[in-house]
Amino acid sequence: MLSYVVSVVVNNNPRARQAYEIRPVVTVVGITIATFPTQCCLMLFLLSSITILAHGRRFQNALSCLLSHKKSVNLPYYLPLLMANHLLIGLGGTGGKVLREFRKKVYEEFHSNEPTNGTCINYLYVDSSEDDLNSREGWKLKGKDVHLNEAQKVSIHGHDMNMFQNLSRYPGIKCFLNSGDIDLMTSKLGPLVTAGIGGQCRRLGRTLFANNLANRDGSDFMSRLKQAVQAMQSQTNNQNVTFHICAGLAGGTGSGSIVDTIAQIRQVYRPQPGGPQYEVYLYLYVPEINVANASHDSGFYQANGYAALSELNAMSVGAYHPYDVTGTMDNVTGQVRRLCEGIDPFDAAFLYSNVDEAGKTLNLANALPASVADFIFQKTVLSAG
Repeated sequence: MLSYVVSVVVNNNPRARQAYEIRPVVTVVGITIATFPTQCCLMLFLLSSITILAHGRRFQNALSCLLSHKKSVNLPYYLPLLMANHLLIGLGGTGGKVLREFRKKVYEEFHSNEPTNGTCINYLYVDSSEDDLNSREGWKLKGKDVHLNEAQKVSIHGHDMNMFQNLSRYPGIKCFLNSGDIDLMTSKLGPLVTAGIGGQCRRLGRTLFANNLANRDGSDFMSRLKQAVQAMQSQTNNQNVTFHICAGLAGGTGSGSIVDTIAQIRQVYRPQPGGPQYEVYLYLYVPEINVANASHDSGFYQANGYAALSELNAMSVGAYHPYDVTGTMDNVTGQVRRLCEGIDPFDAAFLYSNVDEAGKTLNLANALPASVADFIFQKTVLSAG
């Protein structure tokens, strides 16, 4: 089975290609093949606004498959059929908006909050902003409430500033913070830390997520994740679950928690030979080249996207194994253990911007998350119908 990454951000736009340092190499049958500067991944083809990237070591086989199709390229040939159980995870405000629009799409299609075509869908919305997490704005369609229930929400809001003076009690946080990070959060980001929100600071977003995992009080991310998975498995008598993680890479919460979300899922739900595969798909908003609203950028907007993509790319090729931010120790080294060793952390990543293939700019609040939700709906609900 091919392992690949997917991108929607380039759209054959020379400025975008230059900004994200993607260089065209050659065109075959009208299809552009390109490489990242790291030469870790190779772009195979553009279908509508979706670009498939395959790991270099599997490029020749993928290219042979592509060329055998000549001008006719069938996307499902490369995407494995998605299974009946699907868990949609929204990280931060962007992820939450995608879940909201997906719920509305389900109701529009089935006049119910749940699909009635045999597909089992569950949700988990993770955010550091309790206002966004509990907001009802936009969560209605034709007068029907499509809001998530409390068991489908995870608040990573807030932690005590005193934690930074007692980091030895928090090994899962201490392992990834350096003195510069601590100084930044205590002396310059104090109001954000006190407010308990990611605030476009990736390190703070990661700290909030790690602090939530350390609580283990039943409302933490991993507890809610296991509850959601077990509920689906019991309902369908199908052990396999496909995870769909939606996040924006410009802010603090989504960008800061995406790596650890993947790592924690993979630690518990590893592909089993001849058994459940537990596919993991990412749907990630990449900061726009020209910031749509200057007020959105507090200094880290595009840098966050670059840093998150760099880490995800390194994870994808096995060059980066994130710490286990739960603080679990390695029995051999006596240090906080590393995760995702000897395993593909995710099966595909769909990256998208606010500009479509036709050059049209989509509204970040509604039109863009609705477009992403439609795409996920096609790949999950309708593919089983």
